[in-house]
Amino acid sequence: MPRVIAFVNGALGARALTTLGDALVAVVAHAPERRRDGDAILAAKPARVPLFVAPDVASADGIAALRALAPTHGLSVLFGHILRADALAVFPHGIANLHPSLLPAGRGAHPNAWAIARREPSGATLHLIDAGVDTGPILAQEAVPPSPVDSAATLHARLLDACARLLEREVPRWLAGALVARPQPAGGAARRVRDLDALLAVDAEGTYTGRELIDLLRARTFAPHPGAPYLCDGRRYRLRLEITEEP
Repeated sequence: MPRVIAFVNGALGARALTTLGDALVAVVAHAPERRRDGDAILAAKPARVPLFVAPDVASADGIAALRALAPTHGLSVLFGHILRADALAVFPHGIANLHPSLLPAGRGAHPNAWAIARREPSGATLHLIDAGVDTGPILAQEAVPPSPVDSAATLHARLLDACARLLEREVPRWLAGALVARPQPAGGAARRVRDLDALLAVDAEGTYTGRELIDLLRARTFAPHPGAPYLCDGRRYRLRLEITEEP
């Protein structure tokens, strides 16, 4: 029987706890003030399963506490923290991560926005975590091409739906040893959270095709993030796009 420690956040992370069932032996979550969807993780966690707070397990004592549970596998779902080599070494079969991009495209933050702005491949990936940022071997993928009416917000929702399908369909197969990991193809770029403003700002004096400007604004329409920034006459503004598909 696999013994899984789940590193989770948000509603999808809570769903992962249910999916893992009796294989779940511990949960690692953010501190309460940083959890998405409030207490969804606590509501989904079985009473028998211990809960660790993310910063605490980064210490030597925290790693020892995880190792004492004798886990075989780890599962990361929208966790956000980088897991270091000493944490990875606790798991004989590694830690699998659900990432809302079609790796190697869309490594790092906001892959939904970059897929629209740069017309990159888009989808969901279940992969093993290694020392890099979203660079580990791929276990399973599902493509989710952006549609012309997608904003970054609607594409994000569709990507999370694809992640949920991989969670339900492929994670049990991985735990059963039925998935073979394959190295990622060459290419891809890792983006940081702060890259979004720097690389997706609108130059009020710049020259864009209509499609380029529309794609940029679609990429920046993603609440609660502010829209595309631009400067005009010494003042700073933000732009968002409202998209309606005609029958």
